[in-house]
Amino acid sequence: MRLQRIQIKNFRSFRDFDLVVGGDSLTIVAPNAGGKTTLLVAIAATLSGQRGFGRRDFRDPAVPFEIVATLRELDPVDQSTFADAADFAGAGPTLEVGIRAIWDDDAEQADVTWGFPQRDWTRVGRDARARLPSRWLPTHRLSHAVDQQPGSGQ
Repeated sequence: MRLQRIQIKNFRSFRDFDLVVGGDSLTIVAPNAGGKTTLLVAIAATLSGQRGFGRRDFRDPAVPFEIVATLRELDPVDQSTFADAADFAGAGPTLEVGIRAIWDDDAEQADVTWGFPQRDWTRVGRDARARLPSRWLPTHRLSHAVDQQPGSGQ
């Protein structure tokens, strides 16, 4: 699977953000506190189904936040696993998965749904959880990979 698009509404510093990635690698450059880490957290949370959100994760706690990732290039096993949630029209199957959270002031916690927004937020099932990719590249590995690029003299 490849990340095609990420949409973020009311999450931390993002009011309404939409980034078409196109399944490609990209470089994000922004000043400190520019939202780089928030973007990465949003993507990882959406793919992993993270639950531990607090009031500070809401730009406006009176409004739910939603983070939706659109994935493409589903292999045959993914197509089978997500048959009820994927969109098979167009150039190839795509899958939208997301997190929607509502802040409950009385309980002082977020009510989080990890599901498929195009299917009325039907929750992600056990089989689907194992098929959603989420990999972090630690900073020390990234620095090492950059040091080992061709022409770097290493």
